[in-house]
Amino acid sequence: MKRIIFIIILFYCLNLSAQPIDSLHISHNFSIGVGYMQMMSSGWLPFGLPAVNLSTDYQYFKMDRKHNNNYWGYWLKSQFAFLQIDVPNKFSIYQKYYLSKYYRTEIKTGGVWLRKIPIKSDKFRLFIGAGVSLNTEFNFTRYHGALYYNFPDLNWFLSPDLHIRAEYNFKKIILKGEILLPIVQIGNYLDKYGYLPVNPDVCSILKYKFTPNTFVFLNKIFQPNITISAKIPLNENNQKQWFFLIKYAFESLDVNLKNFTEKKEQHDLRIGFICEM
Repeated sequence: MKRIIFIIILFYCLNLSAQPIDSLHISHNFSIGVGYMQMMSSGWLPFGLPAVNLSTDYQYFKMDRKHNNNYWGYWLKSQFAFLQIDVPNKFSIYQKYYLSKYYRTEIKTGGVWLRKIPIKSDKFRLFIGAGVSLNTEFNFTRYHGALYYNFPDLNWFLSPDLHIRAEYNFKKIILKGEILLPIVQIGNYLDKYGYLPVNPDVCSILKYKFTPNTFVFLNKIFQPNITISAKIPLNENNQKQWFFLIKYAFESLDVNLKNFTEKKEQHDLRIGFICEM
């Protein structure tokens, strides 16, 4: 939590040396990256595990033609992590079983509406708004020993979100920061340790994983997403401009729900391109 507060304070203080920013009309943003993740769950990973994380994201952002202070957009993110297990025996639940593999895949998508906040200084642009997002998480755990088990698990949430975004110029480089925070989450989360049975049929999946069973506020599932990025101009013409993008993304997850605790901390470095028109 201290890291999040520090990033937010830094994010708002850096505008002191900003320069005027031209109006943005349409922006396409794509990036791909690699990062580090640490994850712990009281169900299967009580000691926590590190992971290498691969991620991609796409964002579309557009100014409203009728109201120049209003903006809207949508985004799509995906990531895959393989949690590294050096000493599987220490994760034993029973002595004859041990954890051999753990994979995690996340796909997130959503829409956002933002409004430009009037600021006396023309050196800084601030947007505040709201959106709706869908977050799906697929975890695959493999135990083996005297017997062999596969434990697939699917969690999904639909949530209204708070969005904060700011941009400023540092010479020719444009710096940007974004904060996304789900406020209320509605979806399907494991019931106690309700993973699907081994080799589940279609009816079991529909019954246990696609039926909503959870409605919680951010005090139960706290999942802030913070990004800080820089876009460097490449070339420009009368119709469009291309930028090279470098982005740092931070995500934290703190779940305290149904006698179940789950924590995640993720750091990604991504590179990509932006096309503005």
